[in-house]
Amino acid sequence: MNYLEYIEDRDRYATGAVAANCIASLFECLEVNGVDLKLIPKMNSSIALRRGLPFSYFDKSSYCHEIFSKLCKEYFKSYEFNENHFAEVSSAALLLALNAKHIEPIKQTSSKSYDFDVSWGEEVIEVEVTRPGEKDAWAQRLAQAQRLANYANGLSREFSINIYLTEILCNDENAQLQSLIFGLKVGERTEEKGKWLLFSEEPYGAPHVLFENVVDRRRPEWWPQNAINGFCVAGMLASPTQKEPLPRVNVKFSCPFHGYINRAKQKATNFQGTRSRPFMLILDANVLGNPFDELARKLEHYFKKWKHMTAVLVYVDFYSRDEVGWEFQLFLNPHATRKLDKFTEQQLSELTERKRAVKKYA
Repeated sequence: MNYLEYIEDRDRYATGAVAANCIASLFECLEVNGVDLKLIPKMNSSIALRRGLPFSYFDKSSYCHEIFSKLCKEYFKSYEFNENHFAEVSSAALLLALNAKHIEPIKQTSSKSYDFDVSWGEEVIEVEVTRPGEKDAWAQRLAQAQRLANYANGLSREFSINIYLTEILCNDENAQLQSLIFGLKVGERTEEKGKWLLFSEEPYGAPHVLFENVVDRRRPEWWPQNAINGFCVAGMLASPTQKEPLPRVNVKFSCPFHGYINRAKQKATNFQGTRSRPFMLILDANVLGNPFDELARKLEHYFKKWKHMTAVLVYVDFYSRDEVGWEFQLFLNPHATRKLDKFTEQQLSELTERKRAVKKYA
């Protein structure tokens, strides 16, 4: 059946065979679970493609399973996907993309409370899926940075504005900082040590580069050392012929590492596996900044405590002009009590480097 009538634009995101299959898989699953497609808002084609990708990995006979039905029924009520439930579907699809031989979702009525049993060979691995919540420390700091970036960018200044934040500001502190941003002149600098730094400068750098992965030597001396660093940028995008630098707003912030993976720590502390088989935690890290490098540096410390956890699979959605899928990396716990058997370890060992699992749609 052709589902293109339920998307806004029939552009390159929807017309190729792979894209059409992803979109059709999404709408067919919604329809199987009682969603009247004529009653829901039309989807943007690129969103339908990205949302539909995970569904395309499953046989259509499985769409009536609880993992799909709860997601679809919630969507019909609010016209928004429950991101926690979508992460379960996306994680299961990623496991299939990584050549898992068998996946069995665990029913919520079961005494077991993890999400899947998965296997690449004969050995069964218990899998729990998690993602940072809206109230997690990282998500709060990122949202604060985005609000300030949007506010500063809305002032349409002809100079660049740089903001460094280490704390979540209260309402009065936020109002004070916004007032200072509003009155900022080019070349000015002000700070509240231990909390924030604000300065402006003439636009600089290549206009097509939004961020460079280099050591930031302009951080204040009071910037925390044992923390995760994030950023967001607001401003005009350069045209192909742009040569002069453009004014932009750069907001950089820090977050304690324990806040960065707070939900993963909760899952590890409040362990939900049986302790009789290997256990894998899958972390949907889409709202985290630079998850792979930061986790690679920090997980060794936690693995010594999480001996019941065999591996952590971290992923973010990947989307380009012609590919859609996931970027991921597997971290094996050398201290795990329950290790993988030799066959499974051999199958998964190549996933310990950052890789992508994608479909070419255009």
